Amino acid sequence: MVSACKAPPKDWIAYKIVRAEFSPMLSPTLAATVKRLERPEDLLQLPLVDPQDPWWEIWFKAAGLADVDLSRYPSSRMGSQALEANRAIAGQGVAILTPYFCKTALETGQLIQPFELVCEAESESWYLSYAPANRTSRKVRLFRDWVCSEVKRDGMPVPAPLAAVA
Repeated sequence: MVSACKAPPKDWIAYKIVRAEFSPMLSPTLAATVKRLERPEDLLQLPLVDPQDPWWEIWFKAAGLADVDLSRYPSSRMGSQALEANRAIAGQGVAILTPYFCKTALETGQLIQPFELVCEAESESWYLSYAPANRTSRKVRLFRDWVCSEVKRDGMPVPAPLAAVA
């Protein structure tokens, strides 16, 4: 099972494959619509994709803006990094995204990450996990090995199984 931002069931064998890191990203076209995009507060001139996402509050606080009120922005909960990234690429707003998942869009210039600050939700990650009863399953082993090889191919550290999942 691959789970997003939720810990796997207790006592399962689990591999943390992608950490929940995030930073604001937007299309260069949208960025060009404002006079400047030099300070974190400059983002507030633009529409935000999913402003109720708790990652926004964490990121703005880490950027030195502890009391940002995002309640004036319309709710737009997508619940999917892919959908939110597509909205950002289309110029519909600034999305708070995981750089790992947006690597190609960043490399090709579809998205820009205007600030170096990347935060992490330490209690969240993307996991590959399975029940101990499936430990010797050939299918599970092959899938696990394939996922780990893809993560390694992407330049990420190969995950080791976690000792215990909370």
